[in-house]
Amino acid sequence: MNDHPQIARFSDLVPVKKTFEVNGIAIPEEAYALVAAKNNVVLMEPRAESSNRAAILGPPSVKVFVSTCPPGQGPALHLHPTSTETFLPLTGAWRISWGRQGENGVDIGPFDAVCVPPGHYRAFRNVGESEATILVMVNYPNEDTSEPTITVRSVRDEVQARFGADVIRAMQAIGIGFE
Repeated sequence: MNDHPQIARFSDLVPVKKTFEVNGIAIPEEAYALVAAKNNVVLMEPRAESSNRAAILGPPSVKVFVSTCPPGQGPALHLHPTSTETFLPLTGAWRISWGRQGENGVDIGPFDAVCVPPGHYRAFRNVGESEATILVMVNYPNEDTSEPTITVRSVRDEVQARFGADVIRAMQAIGIGFE
């Protein structure tokens, strides 16, 4: 850690790229939006992993994102095999779902929180009528934060049907797995 406070001003944060290119294969924004929030900024990531996209370099097993989604949008059901994910809305109304088919869920608002343990499928979706922002904290059991995000088969099938097998391979190369 630094010996002085680190300061992050939200207005200065730069969203994670919406379009990725992996080995010459582009992942279209529409494909990425099926598995991630519309806009993500990395507020904090481990110092050892610094990708120059985080405003704050933090402890070795924590990542913090701020995600903004239009009404009806949010990441599809996904699984983090070993990490715990905590959701805390800053604005708007959100549905946090969990379970193999997202059969469990709760609607929450600003400053409510839901913590989903490792190994459970989960999703978050803006259920309000305007754009909303949520803080997402991922806690890993150790310093290895490279675990894949596993997305449900229906998303894989949709991505492949709409964008092709090359996009599936490119998504896998950036850590998005499919069951």
